[in-house]
Amino acid sequence: CEKMIAQYPWDYVLGSIHYLDSECRISSWPRKFTGDATALYRRYFELVRKLARSGLYDVVAHFDVVKRSGRSIPAPLDGDLQHTLEEIARAGLCLEINTSGHRHPELTKPEPYPSFPIIEQAILLKIPLTVNSDAHEPSQVGFKFVEMTGKLHQCGCGSVATFRQRSRTMVEL
Repeated sequence: CEKMIAQYPWDYVLGSIHYLDSECRISSWPRKFTGDATALYRRYFELVRKLARSGLYDVVAHFDVVKRSGRSIPAPLDGDLQHTLEEIARAGLCLEINTSGHRHPELTKPEPYPSFPIIEQAILLKIPLTVNSDAHEPSQVGFKFVEMTGKLHQCGCGSVATFRQRSRTMVEL
C-alpha cells in the first residue's frame, strides 16, 4: 500500500476498513448479521485504530459502516468508540462524513457514516471533518452536501477540510 501511495500525486488518501481479516473474507458489514455484534464492532474499531497509527492516510472513511450489518454499536463498546476517535485525533487525521448512508436501504434510518452522535464526539475532540458522497455513479456526486454542511454547522462545526497534494486546508461553512 505504501509503495502505491508514493507512486501517484494524490490530493488525499482515504483509509477504510472493508474486511476484518487479512484474506478479505469477513466483511466489516455482513448482511443479515446474527452473530456477536460486540465482537464485530470490537474488531472493526481495533482495525481503525491500526489504520490511524499507520501514518499512510489523510482521512478515515465511512466510520461506523458496520451498522450496515443491521446492528448498531452495543453500549459496552462506548469506551472502544471513544478510544478509536482519540486515536484518530492523535494521528491528526480527518474523519469523513459520508452521505451514502442516505441511499442505503438496509439502514434502519437514513443517516451519514458516522452517525451524528459520533460526529458530535469528533467535533468535541477537534477532529477535522470532510464531506464525501461516496458516489458510485455521476448522479451521486455531491449527494446531500448542502443538507450535511448545514447539519454540521448546527452541531458546532465551523469548517470542513479540503485537500490538494495531501495538504489539508480548512474551509469555513
